[in-house]
Amino acid sequence: MKRLVLVAVALVLLAFQASAQFSAGIIGGLNFCEARLADVNKGAPVRYHIGVTGNLDLSSGFSIQPALTFVTKEAYFKESVDVTMKYFEVPVSFQWGPDLLLFRPFVDVAPFIGCLLTNDVTTVINGKEYASGKKLQGRQIFEYGCGVGGGIDIWKLRFVARYNWNLGSAFVKDYSGDLGKINLNDHFKGLSLSLSLFFF
Repeated sequence: MKRLVLVAVALVLLAFQASAQFSAGIIGGLNFCEARLADVNKGAPVRYHIGVTGNLDLSSGFSIQPALTFVTKEAYFKESVDVTMKYFEVPVSFQWGPDLLLFRPFVDVAPFIGCLLTNDVTTVINGKEYASGKKLQGRQIFEYGCGVGGGIDIWKLRFVARYNWNLGSAFVKDYSGDLGKINLNDHFKGLSLSLSLFFF
C-alpha cells in the first residue's frame, strides 16, 4: 500500500514538473498605502517594499507568484504626527493572462499576511518630518488583506500595479496612549507598483 502511495505521489510530481516551470528572483517597488486615523490634509505617502520572489508557470496562462517582502506603510495619526509601520509580508499572487510571445499581460489577485516589525513616529513641522524617537503602542502584530490589479511580463521582468486592502485593523480598538486616543475610522489601503526580476 505504501509503495502504491509513493508511486502515485511520484507520478503526480512528475506530471506537475512537466507542466510547470519555477523561477526565482527579486522584487521591489513603491507603496502609496495609508491609513487615515485623523482628518488631515495630506496626500498619499510614498513608501517602498523590497524582497525575494518566485514564480510558478502553470498551464492555460495561469501562474503563481509568492514573495517575502519588507514593506513600509504610513498612518496619519494627527496633522503633525505620522507613523511609519514596517512589516514582513507574504503575498501570494494568482495571475492569468495569454502568452503573446514577446510579452504577457495578466490580471492579478494577491492575498497576503504580514507581521509587524516596528514603527517610527515622526513629527511634521512646516512640511518637514523629524524623528521623535517614540514607538506607537496599541498596534496589532499580525495583518492580512488582499490586492487586485494587473501587470505585464517582458523577458525576465514583471511589472504589477495593484490596489491593496488590509481586511483587519492595524491598531487595537479604542487604544489610548501617549499620543492620544486612536479612532479606528480607516484601515491601510492603497496602490502598490512592483517590479520583479527573475534570474532563471
